[in-house]
Amino acid sequence: MDSSPTPASALGATLPRTLGLLLLLALVLLAILRSQAGTRLDSFTIDEPWHIVAGASYVATGDWRLNPEHPPLTKLWVGAVMPADVLALRPFEPLIDKTQERDYVERTVYLDNDAIAVQQRARLAMFALNGLLLLLAGLLVWRVFGLITAAALLGLAAFEPTLAAHMPLVMTDLPLGLTLLLAACAAGLLASDWRWRSALLTGLAMGLALSSKHSSLAGLAALGLGLVAVLVWQARSTGGRESLLRLGKLTATALLAVAVLWAHYGLRFHTSPDGTDPLNREMSAKVEDLKRPLMRSLLDTADSYRLLPRPYLWGLADTLRAGVDGRGQSSHLLWGRQYIGEHPWHIWPSQIVSKLPMATLLMLPLALLVLLRMRLSRAERMGLLMVLAMAGGHFVALAGSQGAYAGIRHALPVVLAMLLLIALALRQLLTELREQPKPLRTRIEAAGFAACVVLLLAATLPERRLYEFHNRLAGGSENAWRYFANESLDLGQRFHETRAFHDGVVLAGELPFFGGRSRQSEGAGLRNRNLVESLDDDNAAGVYDGYFLVSMSALVPWPTWDWDPDTFYAETEEVFRAGYMHVRKGRIRDPRARANSIATRLFDYIYRENGDNWEMVVRRGNEVLAVNPRMVAGHIELGNAHVRLGQREEALAAYRAFVDQTLVPMDPAIIGLVRQQIAQIEAAETLADIGPLRSPFVE
Repeated sequence: MDSSPTPASALGATLPRTLGLLLLLALVLLAILRSQAGTRLDSFTIDEPWHIVAGASYVATGDWRLNPEHPPLTKLWVGAVMPADVLALRPFEPLIDKTQERDYVERTVYLDNDAIAVQQRARLAMFALNGLLLLLAGLLVWRVFGLITAAALLGLAAFEPTLAAHMPLVMTDLPLGLTLLLAACAAGLLASDWRWRSALLTGLAMGLALSSKHSSLAGLAALGLGLVAVLVWQARSTGGRESLLRLGKLTATALLAVAVLWAHYGLRFHTSPDGTDPLNREMSAKVEDLKRPLMRSLLDTADSYRLLPRPYLWGLADTLRAGVDGRGQSSHLLWGRQYIGEHPWHIWPSQIVSKLPMATLLMLPLALLVLLRMRLSRAERMGLLMVLAMAGGHFVALAGSQGAYAGIRHALPVVLAMLLLIALALRQLLTELREQPKPLRTRIEAAGFAACVVLLLAATLPERRLYEFHNRLAGGSENAWRYFANESLDLGQRFHETRAFHDGVVLAGELPFFGGRSRQSEGAGLRNRNLVESLDDDNAAGVYDGYFLVSMSALVPWPTWDWDPDTFYAETEEVFRAGYMHVRKGRIRDPRARANSIATRLFDYIYRENGDNWEMVVRRGNEVLAVNPRMVAGHIELGNAHVRLGQREEALAAYRAFVDQTLVPMDPAIIGLVRQQIAQIEAAETLADIGPLRSPFVE
């Protein structure tokens, strides 16, 4: 590669900067309008109320106790536009673990306020935040790779369904991807010119990424290693004095990034202004939940020496537990194949490939062919190296994680890097098309790209629910549920249609509506209910007549779990469908369904309602397991109830039943936790000093 500036770099350079800026602004506006068209029918995702209430609370009180598992960038932005007349906050109350905290924030949004008004305000705020970050990314890409590359990137982003779907969401995934792209481009500038202004820009961008999501650490670590590697490589020609100066700039960059993170927490270590930490779980207990001694040691050290704010460290512990340790996910559905008790190597490539438009998938290998002959300037080489390092580091972290439940939204930094490669290739082709005579190869490749762009628009423009988009390889948006099972299918956005069906059909009749009662449905006045409303329920036969709101995935047979939907739903018929959700009408006869609903009620009784009738828990828990022995988490709750009752042998028997069961494949790490509990009980003379085992399934 030639180190001199290239004609491609100069392409568009004659365009006045003002016109270039207007072009990028127009493309950002296009992205927002496309997103609005494809998300305007969506209701809240399941996590948005949590983020919104937390952000409003941060701004109003300066207290970080709510939702510490995510850094505050997104929440502060949204909280700043949530005055009391839009979102009235409840007084703080003691909260134990996430279950109670989720209920607290959902009561705030759905019972105390106009949830639709809150969502409308939040959407405007997120369009502004993500639009601003997208514009900044375009400007920095312009600085490193040229205006044509920046314009191509923003155009591709506007019509990438997953990116567009996340623009109005009060979630941290898109801000993470955009801030990591900013950090990578800034790091490319730093590696190419080693100026102080580049170091400051990189530090600010890295600080924003740190403040957006804990998983930024993987991409930032890769950038840090990349910058150190470049420094060492260049030290051969720069000499020791210059290398030391550059090392100082790298140090200043890292310190500035950490300072930006501290600034997001008000430069305060403790959670509350009064110097306390009223989190839903104590910091020491949160760290102790981690399975790996090294992670526990690192977090303990950072907390002891106050290297980072305590709520940030608390959230990091939560992220490591969910993402690295895993949440006990033992089954996966990929391309229609069911994997039980294993973690297929292709989970993340599959989840990315299934969600990208076919046209994008076709453009990517074509872009790589074009890039092989591309001549890049020094800044462009360094910029591309850093973007690839960031995306590679993030992908490696994903591949090594156990938290595949979220789908492609956790891989947005990788998606943005892929789009940048395509944008670079488009710039190269435009440059070659200016040559006379035009190379035949270039004309063929340009025609291929043009066809892909037409296909991209044809596939994505008609999509009215961008979040649900899947390509034809994955069954399309209508049938992806047959082949995949993750949060890319749905995250709760079909509530408005469900409510309309309820108000128009269910209310006109006498049949009950079984859909799982939630604060959202309660606030909207839905007449829905759980199969088991009370732990005093005596419908042992499990016979129910009514309407049943279920996901489309419920129609996928799972022989390993003894689940046959054709039998379970034999006396019902579909009467309504809204995307991933549908309603069936008729009769269900299944004692196991009742047992499962009892188990859900017991979970709420223990973890949300602070119930303490342990004799009842034992009685109902045994009833559940007698009817559905696959409800193996019940063994842990039975063991805990017996511990609380001081019943040593019964507790041991319950815990051992969990360890010895073979019906349900289980994460070995979870088995290890239960074995530790058994060993502690066996070693103790009494249960006086033995506490219940925190359920590994509570999150």
